[in-house]
Amino acid sequence: KRDSVSTMIANLNWTSLQQRRIYADLILMYKAINGLVAIQVIYHPTPAVVISTRHSDTATFIPYQCRLNIYMNSFFPRTVHYWNSLPESVATASCVDAFKSAIQQEPGATRF
Repeated sequence: KRDSVSTMIANLNWTSLQQRRIYADLILMYKAINGLVAIQVIYHPTPAVVISTRHSDTATFIPYQCRLNIYMNSFFPRTVHYWNSLPESVATASCVDAFKSAIQQEPGATRF
C-alpha cells in the first residue's frame, strides 16, 4: 500500500516542513532582535510601539510594504508577519531556549 508523504508525516505526528521553516525564521528573528547574531541594525524591522490605556504592545513591528514578490519573500518581510502574530509574552521571552519552548507550546502554533 502506498501512502502520501503528508499522510505519513501526520501519522508520525511530525511538523510540516513549512512549520519547521517558520519556527527557524522566528528563532533567527528573536536572535536578531536581541543582538545574538551579527545582523546590521539597518536591516532590522521598525518597531510598532502601540501604547493605549488598555494595551501596550512593544513586541511588534511595522509590516513591510513590498512592491516585488522577491523582496516580500525575503527574511524580514516574511518573518514580521509571523512575529506580529505571537503573543507578547512569547515574543519577549527571557532567553532563546525559553522562546523556543514557548513557540513550540503556543496553542495556535499549528496556524502557521
